[in-house]
Amino acid sequence: MRVRLGFVSNSSSSSFVLSTDKPLDELTVTMSFKLATVVEQTLKTKQEVDEYILEEHSYSGKSVEAILEVSGDWLKEVYQEMLQAVGDGRVVLAGSVCNDDFDNTLSTIAYDEGFGAMEGDFEIISDARG
Repeated sequence: MRVRLGFVSNSSSSSFVLSTDKPLDELTVTMSFKLATVVEQTLKTKQEVDEYILEEHSYSGKSVEAILEVSGDWLKEVYQEMLQAVGDGRVVLAGSVCNDDFDNTLSTIAYDEGFGAMEGDFEIISDARG
């Protein structure tokens, strides 16, 4: 018989066994992960914000102004908040998470739940989950 300690995973599910003296509906799980594992760019200046917009949305136009002109209000608001953040001396962190990142289960949770469901030393500018 093979015995394995910890979480057992076959990439599509994980099994677990727990013990507690509290009612199930009173239990919560708190997990953390290094934000650096999902952050792809750090933006500190207007130029870096503009380069990011051009890189991420270049299919819409050839300049930031052209991209914003054809984009919806959402991107215009995100862009203004990014500029406000760097103008205030904050660092803008841009990245992505997906729901099939089997090497990073917490990335999948971030995708499913959104950063609004998390606590951290950050302010959300844009989150696909709201």
